Amino acid sequence: MTDTCSVRARARGDALAGTALTTHRFLLIEDPGPWGPQAHPTGTLPPAVLKQVHAVALELSARMLLIRRPGRKMAPQERRWAVADVETGEMRWGSAESVEALVDADFLGGGSPDRVPAYLVCAQGRHDVCCATEGRPVAAAFANRMPESAWECTHVGGDRFAANVLVLPSGLVYGRVAIGDVDRVLSAQSAGLLVPDLLRGRCGIAPVAQVAEAHVRDAWHEMRDRTVAVDSVEHVGPELWRVRGGHTLDGRRFTAELRETHDPVDSGLTCSAIGPGLLRTWTLTGLESN
Repeated sequence: MTDTCSVRARARGDALAGTALTTHRFLLIEDPGPWGPQAHPTGTLPPAVLKQVHAVALELSARMLLIRRPGRKMAPQERRWAVADVETGEMRWGSAESVEALVDADFLGGGSPDRVPAYLVCAQGRHDVCCATEGRPVAAAFANRMPESAWECTHVGGDRFAANVLVLPSGLVYGRVAIGDVDRVLSAQSAGLLVPDLLRGRCGIAPVAQVAEAHVRDAWHEMRDRTVAVDSVEHVGPELWRVRGGHTLDGRRFTAELRETHDPVDSGLTCSAIGPGLLRTWTLTGLESN
């Protein structure tokens, strides 16, 4: 396939940084699919369960993602679920004895804390074919190495960056992940490091803050996770943003200024888009640090 959104994005050189979801909390529900084309699919969940999980997601200000084991064809009897919070770094896993029993699951306070990272690979092919062709082989590679931690999931944004990998509860999102990158991601996560050439950003912060953090990390040669933090984001003029923050360990401070533009592209940004699209671009115009 030579005219998919991921192929076009590579040819344009679309930047990864600043494209992670801005939500900081996730509600994961095991569902084997089919998931359909919607960005927020309901899968095969019964109406009563859907009503319950949507209410919980609203109360938690969480994004609901459907998850399934890579390569699994038959629907499991037991259904796993989890709540992950990027800000606190906490994740709770629970299970229900059947899909119908999910209606009684204690999503708000139940489950057991688990510090083992979960690797979610977007594989919702009905939403975008790139997520299937690029995502499913990568999900299988994660499953070969970490079978209890690997999942396929529904839409996490940025179809054109497939394969997309969301790591929870850290909230890191990696894009353009190939099978050969899986060991790099796992090794970096184990060592508390980032993989900068694949990093789209961390969920829960504004896109401009994600981009500023990437520039600061590059300037400081700092690839340890959680060592750069954004304190404030200001819209200081037409298309101009100012981001302030610092190093969480040594007290260094930074101020970054970035310009936001929306550039027209000849084709849609996703495989399903019709007609031209607009590409958001961030340009660093100034960086002060001490």
